[in-house]
Amino acid sequence: APRAPRARFGRRRVCANRRGSEERRRLRRRRGRGAFLRPGVAFARFFFSFGAGRMAITTRSMKRRRVAETKVAPALDNVVEKKEGTEAEAEEAVVINADGRDLQGKLMTPFQEYCNAYSMVFPAMLCFWYDRAEGTLELRENHDLLVLTMMVSTVVHLPFSFFYHIWCARNPDKERVRGNVLRILDQVFIHVACVGYAFALSGSLFYTAFALAHNARGIYRLWQPSSPSGERKLNIFLGAAIYLVPILAWHGTQRYLLCKALFLTMVAPFCIRFLGGYSQTVFHLLAVPYQWALLNSVAPALAGDDAILNLVQTSFS
Repeated sequence: APRAPRARFGRRRVCANRRGSEERRRLRRRRGRGAFLRPGVAFARFFFSFGAGRMAITTRSMKRRRVAETKVAPALDNVVEKKEGTEAEAEEAVVINADGRDLQGKLMTPFQEYCNAYSMVFPAMLCFWYDRAEGTLELRENHDLLVLTMMVSTVVHLPFSFFYHIWCARNPDKERVRGNVLRILDQVFIHVACVGYAFALSGSLFYTAFALAHNARGIYRLWQPSSPSGERKLNIFLGAAIYLVPILAWHGTQRYLLCKALFLTMVAPFCIRFLGGYSQTVFHLLAVPYQWALLNSVAPALAGDDAILNLVQTSFS
């Protein structure tokens, strides 16, 4: 049988039993559209292979596992067991569910964990936008150095929080709270950010040293297995309260109350979890207006140690 003719414009062969002109026109149109869409198709493949595709695979595997465990061992649902160890660990009960995960009694699906991870990017994006608008990288004055310190503190915390939530989404069966190194590093760099914020909002090395002392103790307690979850959250809350005090000294009561209200609004979904698994995503999104308020509340200049102490004493007197 004779070979099918080779198309002049590509490697595709035109079938001998079809009209060559119509086939060539159709292939030419298809090739033109493909050349236009090829970069978008490549990006979509990359995104779905590392993001949504992985998320869908994880969700389907969890559903299959839940069905299997429901048939084999339904008695595993809502069983409470006490952890062995110190008194602080013995006080906390862990609910063992079908998927083996627990977060204060609120289970989080892989999709919710992916939402938690990607929502952490928005405060860092705000910092980059603020830099482009204000030109703080030029460091024309001391105020730019303080703003840059706050931006670096925010961006440094981002990868640890992002990869912790990604790990939780891809490993739903593993322990994600007690003894999880990624979670500890996430909270460690929250304390590091608190120190950077204290310097940016106060402009005082003396006040920064005071904030460093508290946050260093908080970091030390994070690596202690006996430290309860309530103590860890309290240390982070106190670290935030410490770096907010200089706003009262530099910008007055009104700005301080605004930042405090935004902070309490931000942490409310995380503490109460009235939105279920999406509470932490809302917590990350509410960090954007809070970050904007802090960037606009940076100390106007570097302050001497005596100056910041006098300002704080005057504010509280």
